[in-house]
This record gives sequence, C-alpha cells and structure tokens, in this order.
Amino acid sequence: NIRATSRAGIFLALSLALLSALALTRWNARPRVVALTGALALAEAAIVPIPLPGWAQVVDTGQPPPPVYPWLAGRGSDLPVVELPMMEDDGLFRRPACDESVYMLRSTLHWKRLVNGWAGGEPEGHKTARALAKRFPSEDSLQLFRGFGVRYVVLHGGCLGPNQRARMERDLAERGDAQPPA
Repeated sequence: NIRATSRAGIFLALSLALLSALALTRWNARPRVVALTGALALAEAAIVPIPLPGWAQVVDTGQPPPPVYPWLAGRGSDLPVVELPMMEDDGLFRRPACDESVYMLRSTLHWKRLVNGWAGGEPEGHKTARALAKRFPSEDSLQLFRGFGVRYVVLHGGCLGPNQRARMERDLAERGDAQPPA
C-alpha cells in the first residue's frame, strides 16, 4: 500500500533496472566493452549531477540549528512540544521551511514528542489542533495543548503572515506569561 503517489516512482526504477539487467545478459559484447560502458555511465553520473531545485533545499544542515532546539534538549521533561504554525497539508508547500516534516526532522535535535507529528492521512485530532492553533494563544488552543500535556510551544515567527504575527505578539504580551515569537 503506497500512501503517497510520489513513491510510485520505485516501480518505474525497478522495471528499468530489470530491463537493463535483461539487456546486459543478452548483450554478447566482450567483457572489456561492457566494463567500459559501465565506467562511462558512472562517469556521466559523477560529472553531471542533477541539482536539487531551490524549493527542495529547505534545511541547510551546514548551518547550526535554531537555538530553541538545543534549549529544548536541555529540558529534562518528556512532555510533548507543539510547533506553530501548523500548516495545512495541501501538497503545494507554499512555505516549505514551515512544513510539519521540517518540524519532525528538527525534533531529532531534542527528542521530545511532537503534537505536530503525523504521516500519511491526517487524523481528525490533528485537524482540530491545527484549527485551534490558528487562534493561538486563545484559551481554546491553550486548553487543548494543556490537555495533550504540552509545556512548550515553539512559535516560528518567520512563518507567520504580518497580521497573524502582530495579533499573536499582542495577545502574548497581554497574557504576560510567554516570550514573543523570534
């Protein structure tokens, strides 16, 4: 069962590999010609690598992680963390650096459980959390997160629109118990 259609490319790669193997077994060339052909194919792959498109280069692993992740790693509790904003999975990746998959990847820097984490089909509970998270720090969103046992909310200010960011900063300042987004 393939949940993501983009993974179906494995069937194409498998069939091409099988056809190539079949062609090589029926090819009656001298071993040196086969070895030279293989070496040329490898050289071509090394000389002309296929670069990743810019939209796919989201996480630069050469850069140090954002400071919040080592800070979270130093917290002893095993309580879950929520990272906001929770973007809708529409398949368009309008803001790839704010995607749930990036949050899950970076969670390996602190190994805390995430409220955000899911794969494949989006569960109803996540849809509810995403809808309430849009109004963070509303009392409903805080109550939901407390119900999950969340102690820390990581708010990625660069992923918010200017109006949403201004509203959250104002609401957080009114609450007085949180730091504004960085």
